[in-house]
Amino acid sequence: MNGVTFQRAKAISDPTPDRVSLRSSRLENLKGKAKFHGHPGISALERAGLVSPRKSQNVSTVGDFSTQYALQCEWDGEEISGPMGRSDISCGGLFVPEQQVGLANKTYWHGNNVTVGILGLAYPSITSAYYGQVGEEEPWLTISYTPFLTRAISQGTIDPVFSVAIMRNSSSGILTWGGLPPMLWNPESKAVTDLIIANLIDQEETAWEYSFYTIIPDGLVWGLTRDTTQYPYIVDTGTTMMHLPPPLAEAIARAFKPRATYIYQWGAYFVPCDAIAPRFAVIISGVEFWINRADLIYQDLIDPLTGLCACGISTGGPGPYILGDVFLQNVLAVFDIGAAEMRFYSRD
Repeated sequence: MNGVTFQRAKAISDPTPDRVSLRSSRLENLKGKAKFHGHPGISALERAGLVSPRKSQNVSTVGDFSTQYALQCEWDGEEISGPMGRSDISCGGLFVPEQQVGLANKTYWHGNNVTVGILGLAYPSITSAYYGQVGEEEPWLTISYTPFLTRAISQGTIDPVFSVAIMRNSSSGILTWGGLPPMLWNPESKAVTDLIIANLIDQEETAWEYSFYTIIPDGLVWGLTRDTTQYPYIVDTGTTMMHLPPPLAEAIARAFKPRATYIYQWGAYFVPCDAIAPRFAVIISGVEFWINRADLIYQDLIDPLTGLCACGISTGGPGPYILGDVFLQNVLAVFDIGAAEMRFYSRD
């Protein structure tokens, strides 16, 4: 399949019934108003004057060299780094004691004056710390550890499933543990698809271990065109746009009226802010999930030289290809880890 070798992930349990869970947490958009010029966002640990002493973090050391264990995370143009420690973590009613966690001492994104870190939900195979100073991360210095979600499931606190709904025209969303959020979705527009194991980032262990939440859609639809070429896509809340194979991204960019222009400085397509986006859908297990046209043009991501607005689709180069927030704003995504599958419900 387009040069990618993969295998279906093996289920360890039956699918968890889709029912409402009361364990939910509000998601906050990492990015504030952006003009494509970054500025640092510093964690609460470095803003002592703004944090109440009664709300201090109870972080203990990992070991004799705790300050030498480094966290570094990069995605979608953002970056976090800092030392490792252990802390009791509670999120949306889900509690995990003595969780090994990275302290987000330094972060870089278009800040919103609220967010001070990120909670990763990746599989253990791509979750690791580094032994050494922050900034000196090397592959041979990695140290694996069990992440928050894996520990929560292993201790039996929740069913092995979580769901995500990102809100449109808002800076927030809902993350729900063990079930679905108390919100409207369309039960008649549902798709179920397998999670797969594939080496998409030239990291050896991802060829045989669970890594990203990766699926293979049936294809894409835009305008009067239907392309059923199959590629693996990572479903990722931490990626703003949809990163598509270059020929598809270019074809969809041409379908905007007027057609989109690729600006190499930003590595993205841009259109006049009042342009008309094409009808566009992702096909999963035979179900077409249509993307709201308003989500395909970012009115607040403007190129200062041309005054053009960024498109919601971008070229993914050689990969990996990603279904980011543009897609997730239009569906309720259910990550059933135990059954090794994903389920999607339309929200329109």
